[in-house]
This record gives sequence, structure tokens and C-alpha cells, in this order.
Amino acid sequence: MAVRSRLRRGGALALLAVVVVLCGRGLGLLPWGDGSAGGSAGDAGGDGAPAPTTAAVVAPVPPLPLPPDATAATVPAEAPIAAATPAVPAAEGVADAAPVPPTNGNEAEAAFDDRAGARAAIVQSMLASGRIASAFAAIAQIEAGGGATVARLRQQADRAFTVGCTTLVEQLARGAWLEASASLQQLCTPPDAVVLERLAAFCRERGLPPLGSADPLPVADTAVRALADGLHLLDRAVQLSPPGARAVEDDAVMPALVRARVVAERERAVTVRLVDRDGVTFPTVPIHTVEPLAITAPEAAAMAAAAWSAGDGRAARLWAAVVQLRGGALPPVLAALAGGR
Repeated sequence: MAVRSRLRRGGALALLAVVVVLCGRGLGLLPWGDGSAGGSAGDAGGDGAPAPTTAAVVAPVPPLPLPPDATAATVPAEAPIAAATPAVPAAEGVADAAPVPPTNGNEAEAAFDDRAGARAAIVQSMLASGRIASAFAAIAQIEAGGGATVARLRQQADRAFTVGCTTLVEQLARGAWLEASASLQQLCTPPDAVVLERLAAFCRERGLPPLGSADPLPVADTAVRALADGLHLLDRAVQLSPPGARAVEDDAVMPALVRARVVAERERAVTVRLVDRDGVTFPTVPIHTVEPLAITAPEAAAMAAAAWSAGDGRAARLWAAVVQLRGGALPPVLAALAGGR
């Protein structure tokens, strides 16, 4: 019995020793075997110091194969593995790249010619679309030293200005007030001093009101308002810009006009019956913004008075020009429309 008791104690002690050794190795307190804890002296670089380790590595990384001619002296000690950010390779050939030769005068002149050509194309596009004032403003901004390009563009702009003014007069003579209003807007937007002065001279030569003037008119008196109130368009066919359409601007195209019939009128305003793709609507608009078909000179004079009463000087001058170009004379109460710039 004593022998069995000693054997049992010995077995228990041996089992406890095995457990202690395993726990110590698992915790890194005891080496696992030959060179596995810190590596051999040759792997560390030959000085017997253990190779550095990193706690960030979970799985062991197999060693990279060495080239045939490599020796232990040429292979550095294994460094800790860095974060997983890939290294950015240096640009190849930067140090050996040849310096960029300076641009010579011919290349600089060619680049300048390209820019001047692009600007000239923009100006020609403006002229083709009738944006005369924009074209004159763009020409003034071209820095070509007054060369042949600028001179040629000015000649083209002069011809386009003459065509624009001629078109404006033709539209007013037909009573096409809405088309003329859009043409005048393109002539005067953005305001350009050269264009406005030439337009004022054009109107003076033909005895027309100063169409490009932005000078405000005096407040309409009783006689002007009475003339406007005498206009009646009930049941007349008219043209107008689509309600809600954006006003014609420098880079805009005149919206398509729509026809309607006046179904009601009140003080210097009309309600029209408009049929379009959305159905039938009855918008009410200022009377001077519609264009009666086959308008007469007296009706145009009343339209000018209505625009004046509404404080719209440019519209009033345009309607006054319709009176003159359709063979009428401006009533004395509208004499102020012929003055100004």
C-alpha cells in the first residue's frame, strides 16, 4: 500500500510538472526548443543576439528565399513587419530626366495665335446669333495689340450691327413689336457704350425715338393715361410671349410666340384665352405687352401711352417707333418719347 501511494504521488507530481512546462511555453516563459525562441546566432547576424520580434505578427512569416550569390553578410537581419500600408515606389527616371528646354519665341507666338483664334471664333458665334453688344464687348477684351484679327472682327461686327438695326426697323414697320423688342434687347445687352452711341445716332438719322435709351420717363400725366385708357382690344386676336417665359437675355433665344384672344379687359390690362398643350388658360397681362394683329398707328400710340403709364420707357419708345414707321404721327402728349439720348 505504501508503494502504491508513493507511485501515485510520483505520477501526480510528474503530471503537474508537464502541465507547468506546457503553460510556461504557452506564455513564452520557457523556450520551445533549439533556436526557436530567439533564433540562432547565424540568423540574428552572427553576434549571438536574438532577432527582434513584433507583437503585431500573429502567424509566422516564412523566410524569403535567398539569391544564389547572397551571403549572411549581405542579408540584413529580419526587421519587424510594418503596417499594411503599401510602399509607394519612387518614380523611375526622375533623377535622370533631362531638363525641359525653354519655349522658344515661335512656340509662344503659336500658342498666342491659338488663343486669339478661339476668341475670334467666340465673337463670330455671337455675331451669328445676333448678340451684337456681347460681340463688341468681347472684341474690346481681346488683347491682340490692334492687329489684323481685331480689325477683321470689328469689320464683321460693324456689318452685323448694320444688319441688326435694319432688321429692327423692318420689324417695327410690320408692327412686330415683340420681335423688335427681342432684337433691341440683343443689341443693348450687355450695355456697351460704343453700341449704344451708334444706335442713338442711327435713330437720330431716321427720326426715330432713342430706342436704346435707358433714361427714365417723367411720370405719366392725366393726358397720357387718358390716351392709354381709350384703347380697347376686346375680342381681338393678339400675340404674346408665353406666360412665365424668361425674358430675352444676352445668351437667350426669343421664345416662340403664342396667339390668343382677348376675352376681358380692365384698366390697362387684358385677360386672354390661351390654348396650349397644357389646356386652356386665362392669363391676365399688361395691355402693352401683347401685340394685336394688324395693329394700326392710333392703336400703337395708345400702346405707347399704356407702356409709359406702366413706367416701361423702352417699351413706350418701341411702340412710338411703330406709330412713326406705320405712317402715323406721334400725338402731342407723347412728344417726350421722341426726346432723350
